[in-house]
Amino acid sequence: TTLIKGLFLENKIAEAVELFTKLMRERVCEPNEVMYGTVVNGLCKIGYTSTAIGLLRTMEKGSCKPDTIVYSTIIDSLCKDKMVKDALDLLAEMIEKGIPPNVLTYS
Repeated sequence: TTLIKGLFLENKIAEAVELFTKLMRERVCEPNEVMYGTVVNGLCKIGYTSTAIGLLRTMEKGSCKPDTIVYSTIIDSLCKDKMVKDALDLLAEMIEKGIPPNVLTYS
């Protein structure tokens, strides 16, 4: 997770995503909420919100379910992208799935 975060901080997006994908594909380590959250956060910070949403959908299909932080990060990014309706839809989905919003979600 630290290496992936470092790659995002250095704007080495392709390398960060490639490393994450390689870790998943080769089952070097099982991705957890923190690892997914790091990648989602990195993608959202550079405006790759749709890719982050794709990762959210991947999480939903796997054993590592998205949490409040992952949803909130994407909701924030959607709002910054002026996609408020999509953000509200994702918030409704989050609540419907029993994932409680927090202060970050609403701010």
